[in-house]
Amino acid sequence: MQAIFRQAISIAFKRYRRDWLFSLCSVFSMAAFLVPLLTVFGLKDGIVGTMRNRLSTDPGTLEITPVGHPNFTPEFFRDLEKDPDVTFVVPNTRDVSNVIMLVSPDRDPLRVSTGATAHGDPLLALVPAGDSLEGAADDDPELRQIWISSKAAKHLGLRPGNTVIGRVSRTSSGFVENAEAEFTVLGVLPPHAADTELILGSLGLIRAVELYRSGYAHDGLGWPGNDPSQMTGREGGVVYQQFRLYAKDLDAVTRIQARLNADDIMVKAHTAEIARVRNMDTAFSMVTLTLLAVVLVGALASAASGSIDQVAKNRKSLACLALLGMGKAHLQAFSSFQAALSGFLASALATGLFLVTARILNYLFMGSIHNVERFCTLSWEKLGAASGAVVLFMVLASLTAYKALSDIEPSEGMRDV
Repeated sequence: MQAIFRQAISIAFKRYRRDWLFSLCSVFSMAAFLVPLLTVFGLKDGIVGTMRNRLSTDPGTLEITPVGHPNFTPEFFRDLEKDPDVTFVVPNTRDVSNVIMLVSPDRDPLRVSTGATAHGDPLLALVPAGDSLEGAADDDPELRQIWISSKAAKHLGLRPGNTVIGRVSRTSSGFVENAEAEFTVLGVLPPHAADTELILGSLGLIRAVELYRSGYAHDGLGWPGNDPSQMTGREGGVVYQQFRLYAKDLDAVTRIQARLNADDIMVKAHTAEIARVRNMDTAFSMVTLTLLAVVLVGALASAASGSIDQVAKNRKSLACLALLGMGKAHLQAFSSFQAALSGFLASALATGLFLVTARILNYLFMGSIHNVERFCTLSWEKLGAASGAVVLFMVLASLTAYKALSDIEPSEGMRDV
């Protein structure tokens, strides 16, 4: 049985090669359907994929911050850390407490905002290797270690490894008191990560600044004041009013915002930008599905008519094969093999033409994309899947010739014997 199938396929291949002009037309006809379809899918993956990648790799897009001045306890943050949609969260102090003066030799003092950071902070992952001490981004900063924004670093002339004096002021009994500490710069945040005068330090440092302004001492920094053990009320309960939270992906942003809003915690997120990308993705999907439906109808009609024409053209030859003992299944294998071969060659040709088209489009739109981005692209996995789908489609289309094959009688071949 297998020998008969192999013989049928061998004869089909020889016949396919003999009718090379007809076969070539079939291949080009199918490729003409495939190239526009692949190009539209490539544009969808390129444009929408680039926009999604830009948003996903920008920590600012994934950041969620509270609106107003609610109170957050440490238990609140422990619960957030367990949320699978949250990739990083760190509490922060009140806005009125998070300002510190930096003093650098031969430079004007600079007032900067402070924020807490910790291991896994997405902002620190944006710092180039040359703008941070080796291994600094992998560890939590100590009490006297800070990260500084590029804007503040430029003003103060600071580089990684430099030291700078931090000065905190408070008013006590009508008098202004100052406390200072020397800090080591671990790294400089790039402009797109922080475009303001900002430093990031450990939560202990940010907490120390807030409590010093409330009149309390900090032995680790050598700042005088009241005994911290006597704290009561808000200070004693360690309540925060701000936080920086980053979602793991674009879809998680919406889910986190909905959960926090349900708990009466109003937050700010970049949902408008995310919605625009989603709407564009939906629009492209509708266009591609519509085009896919049209192409499928046209390709099915073309492939089916080609298979039926091939059966009609080779009717006498097929009758002779039937006379030699080949059944309907073997004759169908004869037709399906030729269709599969056309599908394979058409997909290979369409893939080559698509790659050329994509290269031209990427070159024309080079000014609006980065070097690692593509305006039109499809992965090799998707191209391979498309080729397999085309071959399968052609085999299924060849089944439309089954009735014509069934009508062939072996006696028709005896006329040529």
